[in-house]
Amino acid sequence: GLDRPLKTLKDFERAKGEPVRVAWRSDSGAGLVTIGRLVEVNDQSIQLQDEQGKTVNIAYGAVTKASRNVEI
Repeated sequence: GLDRPLKTLKDFERAKGEPVRVAWRSDSGAGLVTIGRLVEVNDQSIQLQDEQGKTVNIAYGAVTKASRNVEI
């Protein structure tokens, strides 16, 4: 369903272009959450464009939880 978590690279590829919510760990170990449109996916990282239009690159291995950000 729409609220199914994004876990595999294939899940992220299917969600490309859609709004997503990604929880991740920064290099310093801080827990962060970014909400934005998933614009790029490769085997190293994902790239989101956040609500302010800023591009955020997140290492694929740093993602702790991700899902489509469905607004109803």
